[in-house]
Amino acid sequence: MTPASFRPGPDLANRFEHLFRRHTLEQISASPGLETLQVVNLRLGGFAAPEDEPFEEPLSALAEVKHQGLVQHIGLSTVSARQLAEAQAITEIVCIQNLYNLAHRGDDGFIDDLATQGIAYVPYFPLGGFSPLQSAALDAAAASLQNAGVLTDESSTWVVDGTLRGGGPQ
Repeated sequence: MTPASFRPGPDLANRFEHLFRRHTLEQISASPGLETLQVVNLRLGGFAAPEDEPFEEPLSALAEVKHQGLVQHIGLSTVSARQLAEAQAITEIVCIQNLYNLAHRGDDGFIDDLATQGIAYVPYFPLGGFSPLQSAALDAAAASLQNAGVLTDESSTWVVDGTLRGGGPQ
């Protein structure tokens, strides 16, 4: 999964498409044998929660890069259910990546909604992020999660490798 973020400025539509195409081509050229990026997430909102900000232009530009065959799938990061619905009017969305862990479970209902739509949920900082959740029980749970490859019982939830602290498998 490749992240892509944006900040508003002049001549957005042309600039976004150019930047996404350039970024995608750089990623592809850095990986011999890679012809397309599988998933590119458009990162919106703040760090911990979605913000109400316009995203039609960058998402449309990313959808055009997808149409050109450089990207196979598009996801969104730090979005609300309302923003997902708006995005789905522009292009297919295959995954959502929001802050979610044992201490931040505000997306529980959203995860259920996504599962019914067949959209994957990819939590970021599932074990606490920059301020890791600390306890022996959580360390044991982290090892178990790493072995099982899941954070919840939802089949549409993925844990991204590299979330363990310390010497566990990365």
